[in-house]
Amino acid sequence: MRCRTQGVVLCDVLCHPTWLTGSCSRFLKIHVDTTSLPEEPGDYTIVVIPGGAKGAATLSESSGVQSLLQKIEKQGKWVGTICAGSLAIKTAGLVSGGQVTSHPSVENEFTGYKYSQDRVVIEQKVISSRGYLCQRDPLM
Repeated sequence: MRCRTQGVVLCDVLCHPTWLTGSCSRFLKIHVDTTSLPEEPGDYTIVVIPGGAKGAATLSESSGVQSLLQKIEKQGKWVGTICAGSLAIKTAGLVSGGQVTSHPSVENEFTGYKYSQDRVVIEQKVISSRGYLCQRDPLM
């Protein structure tokens, strides 16, 4: 489900350009809008990097994703990361030395950062989150 008025674009950097269906962990499939990252942020106001161990590693290692995140940050726009997707903050060199959070499984990757175990951390215009189930409220 997506809000048509907000202009959300889903991109999969690995799927074949004619398939437009991205495969996620736990057999989830998502119909994506494109397989090409924009060269420039243009009208985008935020880029959100999802979690999932393999997908987060793929995205954080992508030079195209790193370049886009660096341009987004340079233009004063927002970057959001979820779960292990926070690795992209490090590989893109965003908020160097700043505060971040992530899924506990990648916590040790954040040398040179002030690591937090808070559910959500906002450092400048970079939002990182631990991910669903990392710190669920026991009363939920």
